[in-house]
Amino acid sequence: MRIANSRPDPVFYVKDTGLIHYRARSYDPKIGRFISEDPLSMRVGPNPYEYVRNNPVMFTDPSGKIPLPAAALALEFALHIALMVRAFDLFPDDLYGRKKHCYVNCMSVRIHLGGATMSTVFSLGQEALNLTQAVPFGNLRSELRDSAGDLAADNFGQFVAFAIWKSCKELCDQCPSF
Repeated sequence: MRIANSRPDPVFYVKDTGLIHYRARSYDPKIGRFISEDPLSMRVGPNPYEYVRNNPVMFTDPSGKIPLPAAALALEFALHIALMVRAFDLFPDDLYGRKKHCYVNCMSVRIHLGGATMSTVFSLGQEALNLTQAVPFGNLRSELRDSAGDLAADNFGQFVAFAIWKSCKELCDQCPSF
């Protein structure tokens, strides 16, 4: 029998076995270790059952497959907040926020040397949050239209980021309203 806990990541406790399942691996709290090997067989040392390089203070592994520096996720979040604040300063008259979305995504892609993964993750997360907040107020239809426009502006910003001879501000000044 699986019982999900209140954590946002899919972690399940199996009452019959006493095991805790973390996406790609199972953990036995009685012996204090994972009972299955690293699914990618990317061992750093002799212990095939280690988790986040045996350093959970410095690393996290939300997927169960790739240890990431825990601080990197916090820094990424702080970066996107700083970019949003800067976008509000650059585009104070942007009624629908499309130029702001464009700028944050353009800068994020440039900072990540052409990689759009983090800007896409943050864009989708922001829109998902907006949509869930719209449901109780009956604004879902208008919020869906707004989210579609925001995501189109996000994609525009990611695309124009490669025009490195112009600043993201110059490029996003041309962002359509969608």
